[in-house]
Amino acid sequence: MALRSSNRPISSMRTPTGTLQRVFLDHWNLKLLALAITLGLWFAVNGQRTPTTERFSGVQLNFQLPGDMVISNDPSDEVELTLSGAKSDLNLINPRDLNVSLDLTDRRPGDRVVQLSPGRLKIDLPSGVRLEKIQPSSIQIRVEPVQTRELEIEARLEGKLAPGYELNGVSINPSKVRVVGPASNVNALTRATTETMLLEGRKEDFSVPQTAVDVPDPKIVVLDTLVDVTGARRSLRLRFLSWLTPTPNLRVYLDVSPETAFARKNEYSVDYLNNRRLSYQKLMSSLPGVLVLSTNQDLDITRINLTTAVRERMATL
Repeated sequence: MALRSSNRPISSMRTPTGTLQRVFLDHWNLKLLALAITLGLWFAVNGQRTPTTERFSGVQLNFQLPGDMVISNDPSDEVELTLSGAKSDLNLINPRDLNVSLDLTDRRPGDRVVQLSPGRLKIDLPSGVRLEKIQPSSIQIRVEPVQTRELEIEARLEGKLAPGYELNGVSINPSKVRVVGPASNVNALTRATTETMLLEGRKEDFSVPQTAVDVPDPKIVVLDTLVDVTGARRSLRLRFLSWLTPTPNLRVYLDVSPETAFARKNEYSVDYLNNRRLSYQKLMSSLPGVLVLSTNQDLDITRINLTTAVRERMATL
């Protein structure tokens, strides 16, 4: 039987060893780079899912109280949380978005030390994230009933009137203000004050509408925050004259127009007489029980009216 000879060279024949060499050694640099990228992605993905812990500081702590109770001291309103979970989940948490609520609805008035236990806390955490620790672990609080009260308002004045003048009185409308807050804080107040009003150099009466009312206690809430303030000034010269003048049984002011006074006596100018009249009218308005008689008519009529008023007054003494 005849044998068929092969015409292919020996070097062209594929062996298993040669095939493996070509698989691993041909373009080895590109294959090594692809392997490195694959391993890097694998470690990155699996590393993100590896459980870890992380601390979050400055987390807001809110207090849940009955409507008729309030905290009167100043406990910390921030806590630090230690959370555990996948790193990818923890990386998505922003401390400013975290909110911890402490349930105090069963607390009675008084000083208390409250444990920050998971049973009292309400925290919205992503799925798979767990609270491991909270700092501080306890806080001291003072719970008090809420109280509402009315306070007298006092005007807060600063500066001095012009030389020769003094403050004759201040009127505030309304004269009282309602405040609300912890019972001990409210009971410690004696009055509320307005914002500062400057008197420096004033010579005239003043009016300050819609003036703010202030209570120097951050725990107190002012319910009626605006009032109207008016002030009257008085000349020290008038005060001295009032002191020198004895109190009469009947105050009578004989009023006459400047034109009539000028026509009768032809003394001084009409403008001067008008200014004098205005000064007397202002003085009379500050005195109680003044009888004003016009003398613009015939003087005999004025004399009769004055005599009648005096007799009526004397009859009552």
